[in-house]
Amino acid sequence: MNEQAAEEFAELDELQAAYKAAMEEWIAAIRKEETLVTVAPHSVAEVDKRGA
Repeated sequence: MNEQAAEEFAELDELQAAYKAAMEEWIAAIRKEETLVTVAPHSVAEVDKRGA
């Protein structure tokens, strides 16, 4: 494997890691939103507190 190919693979590895991290953040945000709709809040103040 030549140097250019090694650099391209390294760049692809970095992009893949960044993509995976972004997806994990997105999944965590979706799960947080799911908790807001699956658990009945006791008051509007509680909803506001959870959304913050």
